Amino acid sequence: MKLSAKKIVFAVVLVALIDFTFQYQRSADPVYLGRRLSEWLPKLIWGWPEEERAQAATAIATLGVKCVPFLLNQLEPQRPLLTQPLRDWFTTNVLRRPAVTGSGLSKELESLQKKIWTQRAFEILGPEAKPALPRLTELLADPITADGAADALASIGPGSLPVLRKAIRGNDVAARRAAARSLGKMKQCGPQAAQMLWGAVSDLDPSVRLNVESSLRALAERGEESVLAQARVLEHGPDPNLRYTSLYVLKFFNGASHSDAPDTGKLGEWGGANIIK
Repeated sequence: MKLSAKKIVFAVVLVALIDFTFQYQRSADPVYLGRRLSEWLPKLIWGWPEEERAQAATAIATLGVKCVPFLLNQLEPQRPLLTQPLRDWFTTNVLRRPAVTGSGLSKELESLQKKIWTQRAFEILGPEAKPALPRLTELLADPITADGAADALASIGPGSLPVLRKAIRGNDVAARRAAARSLGKMKQCGPQAAQMLWGAVSDLDPSVRLNVESSLRALAERGEESVLAQARVLEHGPDPNLRYTSLYVLKFFNGASHSDAPDTGKLGEWGGANIIK
């Protein structure tokens, strides 16, 4: 069946608009030493020589806040776009060529790599990435992007604590779960992170409680003194969840020296939020 001239013209104009949009978005990709940020980011992860990883880190640090819009775009939900079906239709019906489809496995790998280098870039920027906080707060409420947003918030540092505090106390399970997981990574503000985590030990959702325990363990293993002090108070308290979690945390504190290690048999005796096998 032949396509009318109007349909062909419409398709050409539509694809041109799509391409213009893509080019416009690419213009937000800042440049350092002749390379775009999108070319530097992949060099932050494993597999690249140490010298190139260091150069990539320098590029991120030098570009500074200019990186934020592009990094936020990396965290946006990767849902199916209207543009791809239109491109496929144009390729098949106008250009008379088969549409090219990618591998699901390669997309998963690409998504994982993107998540890793985006988090690393936020770590490099640290507090300089504070302009990202409003959008990261919104992304934290989306189950698809909650984990990536929480990791970025943890990387930004103390400035993101109010956002994470609100998230871990809120009604959204995905946001609470993501905040609980990321708080264990906040080495630079351990006491504040520990306080928020202890407050979430008895969360009604098991997945949140599990992340709380894992994050408290992470802080304990790094020797965070505020975790130790609170655990030694709570291990004798009336709340079985708090008793259980405090013993669990003490078990791993700073490598669990013999003087710090609790009677782990009480873990099974008291039960608690999550029985660790």
